[in-house]
Amino acid sequence: MDWLGSFAEWWNVDRALVAINGVLGLAAVLTAVVAIRSFRQQARDSTARSRPVVVADFIPTPYTTSIALVVRNYGQSTARNLMVTFDPPLPTAERAPDGERSIVPFIVRRYSKPITVLPPGRELSNVYYVGAGESSNAEGVPDQVTVLVNYRDDQQGQYTDVFPLDVDLVRTGTESTGSRSPERQLAKGVEHLKAVSTAVTEISREIPDVAAVLAGRDPWAERAAEHAARREQHERLVARVQPSRGPTTEPAGREAVGDWIRQRWQRAVSKLPRR
Repeated sequence: MDWLGSFAEWWNVDRALVAINGVLGLAAVLTAVVAIRSFRQQARDSTARSRPVVVADFIPTPYTTSIALVVRNYGQSTARNLMVTFDPPLPTAERAPDGERSIVPFIVRRYSKPITVLPPGRELSNVYYVGAGESSNAEGVPDQVTVLVNYRDDQQGQYTDVFPLDVDLVRTGTESTGSRSPERQLAKGVEHLKAVSTAVTEISREIPDVAAVLAGRDPWAERAAEHAARREQHERLVARVQPSRGPTTEPAGREAVGDWIRQRWQRAVSKLPRR
């Protein structure tokens, strides 16, 4: 136990204070290291939360067999100098394989140069796939395409993301709609509107002039007066075209002209809408 006595003589108050200060210093250093690491992690997390996040995806268009290529900024800040490229490159022909005007050149033209600014929540949409059959694309673009997006943020941070896309992922999706779904209710509303339109058409045929009736006028009497005026005009026309040379005029010729004009008039009057 001699070593214990020697240690007790050696371990005095001054040495104890030095040891305590050393331990406290080491703890302070460790605390500082942990704080710095925590601060850096928080800074990285804050940057990640506030950075722009540009995503390219295929989205089905409602009520059609088309699929849209959508490039959207899902982040919290603005994406700048956005470049979008495709692998394989998209065709540039103005005509689709079916001979119709192609919509693909609009995609090529849109992404042919850098997009200066894409704010948060903003999306760029273009029809990419037009279903011409069960599994054919009328536009002739590849069903599988890789979209590369390259952009930067306001702090000059550079980002590059790659999105391999496949139209089959959208085309093979299924869904169901119930009788109370908005789509079914909308379809029912359209059918009711068609029935109302048919009824209104039938009513309009029965009432020649609703505005005239509501104004207290008699549209049928007005039409009769109009017909009478036309007949009077017809009679004056007949009298004007009849020859008036006395003995040289053949009565049969005058009657033929009058009969011809009368027939044409009756034919025109018969085509007028009647009650």
